[in-house]
This record gives sequence, structure tokens and C-alpha cells, in this order.
Amino acid sequence: MEKEKYKNAVEALRSYTADLCALPEKDFEQLANTFHYKKYNKGEVVLQEGKVCRHLWFIVKGCFRVFSIENGVDVNVRFFFEHTIAGDFISLRHEIPSNFYIVALEETEVMYSYKRDYKPVITFSKSLITLAAEFFAHNLYHEIEHGNSFKLMSPEERYNSLLLKGPKYFERIPLTYLASYLGMSRKTLCRIRSHAGEKMEK
Repeated sequence: MEKEKYKNAVEALRSYTADLCALPEKDFEQLANTFHYKKYNKGEVVLQEGKVCRHLWFIVKGCFRVFSIENGVDVNVRFFFEHTIAGDFISLRHEIPSNFYIVALEETEVMYSYKRDYKPVITFSKSLITLAAEFFAHNLYHEIEHGNSFKLMSPEERYNSLLLKGPKYFERIPLTYLASYLGMSRKTLCRIRSHAGEKMEK
């Protein structure tokens, strides 16, 4: 069973990398060989605030929640779903303590790789260098887009934008966490959802 799960996880990783950049088989194998399979229980801490992030996690199934605690309140900054690479990339890159917790929001299966293992590999060929560049470009785009939404959109517009682009957020993320991610109170989010529902009924 574990061998089958590992095989399926590798194929999911293959599909993910192919969407970013076409890799020769030998290059993919070099990269895949640095990854290991692991399963996290719901609520399990993946990375603790104050610890240095030393892994990349490719999520095969499930979801990670990234948050900090400010004045006793969770501030949710990101959610990583299936077929994404997760991590605190600033902590990982600069080898400094993380400002965030990463917790498995659901039962989650991952492939993980230590920086010391994957870093030499991603310079192995031009294709792998391109893959790394594409990944960080996509990640940067996501961060900029989410950051700009707070500057350019009203709370209702942020809600509608996320609902259009990522309905899975509303299907799988508890409202309290989602409200924090959208920069509003749970009460405001409930009001916006209720108003949106009324519009749909009319």
C-alpha cells in the first residue's frame, strides 16, 4: 500500500512539474529522488513559528494552513491545496526563523524534500533551472495578486474575486480562517455571503 501511495505521489509530482516546464525524464528522476512521502494528521503542526523552514512540501492530497498569532488571534496568510509546493519560502531561502505556523488543515499526504538535497539538483540542467524560475514566478504572482486585493478592492470585491477564482476555499476552509485570510471579521464575511445569496435568489 505504501509503495502504491509513493508511486501515485511521484506521478502527481510529475504532472505538477510538467505544467510548469517540460522536463527530460532524467531530470525529473533526479528531482523526484530527493523527495520522500509522508502523511500528516489533521491539526498536526508541520512548521512551528520560530523554527527554520528546511523543507519544500509538495501536497499530493489535503491542505496546509499558514498563519501567525497576533495578540492572541490567528492571522491566516495562505492556504496550500493539492498539487502545489508549500513552505515558508523566506525562511527556507535565508535560513532564518519563520514568522509563521504551518498546520495540516485536513488529513494531508505530501512529498517533501530537504533544501540540502534539492538545491544541488535544481542546477543540474537548464530545464531544472527553468522549472525553479517558473515556480517562483507563479508564487510571486500569487503573493502580489493577494496583496493588491487589499489595496484595490473592497471586502465584498475580495470575497467575489476569491469565490470566482477559488471556490474550494469556501468548500474547505472554516469561515473564521477564511475571514482572516480576506482581511475581515467573521461577522462581515457572513453578512457579505448572506447578501450574495439574496442576490442569487432574485
